[in-house]
Formats: sequence, structure tokens, C-alpha cells
Amino acid sequence: MALTKQEKANKRERDKFRRGARRLVSQTLNRLTADGYSRLRAVPVETWDAAIESDMIAIEVGDLDNRVPGGRLDDQPDLDPDLDPDFDLVEARQSLDAKVNELSNVGQLAYDMMRMDGFDEDEIRVMLFRIQRRAYEQELEIQARLVECPSARANLRNGPILSVLGEQAKSSAVSIVRTYNWDLASAIEKIRSETPSANRRTYAKRLKDWEAKRADWKDPQIELMAEMSARSRAQSDFYQYNGSFGFARLYPRTAVCPVCLGWIRRDKVPLRVATASPPPYHPNCPHYWVVKPDAFEDCDILWMGE
Repeated sequence: MALTKQEKANKRERDKFRRGARRLVSQTLNRLTADGYSRLRAVPVETWDAAIESDMIAIEVGDLDNRVPGGRLDDQPDLDPDLDPDFDLVEARQSLDAKVNELSNVGQLAYDMMRMDGFDEDEIRVMLFRIQRRAYEQELEIQARLVECPSARANLRNGPILSVLGEQAKSSAVSIVRTYNWDLASAIEKIRSETPSANRRTYAKRLKDWEAKRADWKDPQIELMAEMSARSRAQSDFYQYNGSFGFARLYPRTAVCPVCLGWIRRDKVPLRVATASPPPYHPNCPHYWVVKPDAFEDCDILWMGE
């Protein structure tokens, strides 16, 4: 089943949206981390030198070793409450607190200057909600064109749908901040173990390089999860309320994840089955359903998010 001219146009529309959303994610996160670098560089020299001296004394008496805390949280999938039924926010926060407590005095000073907090979390939530709302609305209009109602426009008002998107943005923001802080603690401890006497400017430079490399893969992952979860929800809601008659195939037609491979190998599936099992199926999941619905007989009564 090759993509039709209309579906290719839909893909271009989604791709254009994604480029803009990724710029928004990068701009927001870059601004938040830049504040951390400024705070770190502004730490008084005397304060920094005192922390280094106390660490050196601790090493001499054996109270502080040179280990790097093991296990980056990002070696595992992001633990989002909507995707992981075993997610325990309290336990995750306690684990992060324990990790931070293992840092040296210099490490804790750097961490306190650089970490993300509740204010950052709120800004990320607002940014994610903006992406999710627009992706949901755009996807409704894409699906309307597929059922031959090209003039239908999304009409997403305050109500259950926006509440669900808002809660999803909130829980994702919590996960993003916690994951960043975990990785930050690991990066800081690595610097201390390699250069115990590093000054605050050295920390700021190396952490900025670390964050830039991390952002290369992390920012697209954050955007993709926000966008695709909203699009899948919009697609499922559209056919739930308007009738799911037709079939679908999962695209792109290549995958590594067993779940995605399973859907690809099934090839055509009934539309009601596809929209009852929406992606993303894992973090960084690029897959979506290309649907071939039956035309809708009366566009005037088409559900568009009311």
C-alpha cells in the first residue's frame, strides 16, 4: 500500500510541524540550562575553593572516594506514568536524592547551581502542552480530509480532552526534569573524579559541552514523544466518535522494537483495531497509523473535538 498523494501531503504537514516543535523544545531547554551556567560561574571563588579543600581533606581521611555513581537514568526508557504502569514518582525522587547525597562538596555546589527545579518544570509543562494541543488539532483536521471533509476544523475547547493533554504534559515535565537532574549529577561526579581541583569555570565549560551532546538526541526524543502521543490520541478519538470503518498500516515500514515489528508484519489491520492500540509504543517511537477510512456521509455532523 503506497502512500497516496494526499497522505504524502499529510506527511509533509506533520514534518513541518515537527521541525517547528523541535525548535521550540531546544529554545526552551537551552534557555533554562543557560540560567544554570550563569549561576555556576557566579559562585564566589572563596566558596568554591573552600569546597575543594574540604573534599581533599575528606579524601585523605578516606571519607570520600573517587567512584562515579553508576547507572545513567537515560540508559533506560524515560519513566512516564502514562507509559509505565510501574512508575513510582516518590521512589524515583528518593533515588535521585540518594544519588545527589553521594556527590562531593564541590559536586553538590555545582549541582545546586545547575539543577532544574519546579519553576523549570512548569515552563517545560507549558511548552509541552502547547505542542500537544496543536498536534492534536492538526491531526483531527488531517483525519477529516481523509474522510473527505476537507473544510472541517478542529474545535478543541476546555474540557476532558484538554485536561488529559494537560496532565500528560505535567507528568512528562516531571520525568524530563528528574532525568536531567540525574544525568547532571552523573556528569558532575565524572568531572570531579577526573579533575578534583577543577574550578567553577571549568565545570561550566565541561557541563555545557555535556549538555550540548545530550541535547542532540534528547531534545528530538522529548518532542517526538509529546507530538506522537497527542496525534495518536487525536486519531483514536476521531474514529471513536465518528466511526472506525476502513483499515490501516503502520508506518514507517521498518522497526526494531518487537511491538512495532509485530504491527508491521500484520500489514493491513481493521481501523478499529489500529486506533484502539495507538503508538508511541516506546520512547523515541516514530511510528504512526496510515489509515484508509471510508468516506463520511455527512461532514456537518463530524466530531472535531467538541
